[in-house]
Amino acid sequence: MRLFESIIDANHRAVAGDATAGVHIADFENELPVIALTCVDPRLNALFPNVLGLPDDQFIWLRSAGNIITGPLSSTLRS
Repeated sequence: MRLFESIIDANHRAVAGDATAGVHIADFENELPVIALTCVDPRLNALFPNVLGLPDDQFIWLRSAGNIITGPLSSTLRS
């Protein structure tokens, strides 16, 4: 199972009442850190990275107004 599949599975188990639900980060060391493109909305601070079950040092924020990154070749990525 990949990292994000494991996170989704743990979240489903937690919603179902499993008090032991969680992700064992050590099992996914080769998939870390996680980088997330988000808007600059501070309400997200309460969600990430805790909802993902990741330690702060394994979660990298990329914050951009409007979630836009413009590259050197004029390509644009939107989330």
